[in-house]
Amino acid sequence: LRPLARRRAHLRRPAAQRLPRLRDRRALGPWLLERLLGHAARAALNRFVDDYGAGAVVAARLSPAISTDAVSFTAGAVRLGFVRFILATALGTLPLTVLIAWLGADIDRLEGGLLWGSALTLLGFAAYVLWDRRRRRLTRHEDC
Repeated sequence: LRPLARRRAHLRRPAAQRLPRLRDRRALGPWLLERLLGHAARAALNRFVDDYGAGAVVAARLSPAISTDAVSFTAGAVRLGFVRFILATALGTLPLTVLIAWLGADIDRLEGGLLWGSALTLLGFAAYVLWDRRRRRLTRHEDC
């Protein structure tokens, strides 16, 4: 068992030595998104996060249907600020925790409540984004 543990440590060491170098590459997130999504989609995602980033994190945290890993990765890759991200995560997670505690006495009630909560949260956020975009378009036309 001892030699096996030594081999594992030997294999982990090179990866651990590379982590600081990867962390120091400030362009790793945008570069990876560029490779995964393409330039146009990444630019659209950056604009969306600039406009609605914290709100999107809150809506995603309120909705258990959305992967928290995907939200965290995307927020980090497009450089959503750490404080904004943490505050939005807390703001979205706290109501979800209270909802789970309140609905958790009955599994059927919990399932239905989480589905309805997710749907209402995502629809509400989508309605807000659509309203905001329409409002911005109208104010741009009035300025011309």
